[in-house]
Amino acid sequence: MSTPIDTGNHAGSETGADAEFTTADFALLASKGNWEAQPPTQVAASAKTDSAANIDRATPIGDPDAEGWNSAAAKQAKKAEQKQVTANTTDKKSRILTAAAWTPGDYTAVAPADLGALFAEHRERCQAIDAPIGRGLYHVYAGSAATVGVALNVLSYITAKLSALLTDPKNSSAPGSLEETVAVHVRRAQNARFGVGKVLYSGWATISTPTATALNLVSWLAAQSAVAVNDPRRLRRVLLAALLAAIVIAGITMVAG
Repeated sequence: MSTPIDTGNHAGSETGADAEFTTADFALLASKGNWEAQPPTQVAASAKTDSAANIDRATPIGDPDAEGWNSAAAKQAKKAEQKQVTANTTDKKSRILTAAAWTPGDYTAVAPADLGALFAEHRERCQAIDAPIGRGLYHVYAGSAATVGVALNVLSYITAKLSALLTDPKNSSAPGSLEETVAVHVRRAQNARFGVGKVLYSGWATISTPTATALNLVSWLAAQSAVAVNDPRRLRRVLLAALLAAIVIAGITMVAG
């Protein structure tokens, strides 16, 4: 329900949510200092949200027709998002350059850059070099970096798919976050009919969950390393992540010991 904007001038003008917000109205708001009111166009724009953003990803839902991160609507929204990412590539070979298409759910906020864009930057830098020797040296670096980057992206893709299949063999999309993985295991354990099945599945979940988490970390680090090789300015993110992983591993080792 939207609130009409009171600009102080009601004569000969429309009122309500459909009233047109003109420059004169904006001038009146500015003179009064009433910046809390929003124009109808901004209210309408803020009301438009992505369908995937409205999905409650915190609660596992057993009914596929119900609202939730595991619902049919959620899966369709995720597939549509992946198709959109794939559509931005020119051919099947270039899809492996876009690691954001399979980035694990815990790392989507810091998704790796597109290698295709970095390769385009290589060409621009090489063309800007006047000296033939310098251009030749940059060719050697760019070619090696591009080869290593593609290999690391392939490793990232494989580990991400292994993580996704380990959690859900029917799932061929990008792996979800740790919270989503645990929710899937809990829902399946609760749906098991026999106590023995629940115990066996709980043991499987206890082993597979940390394995999938490790695969997610390897996938993200490999994709970020592929970016850092082609753009050394982004090496800091990889070093910080490697340091964090080392701290976590050291902590686990000390606790286990």
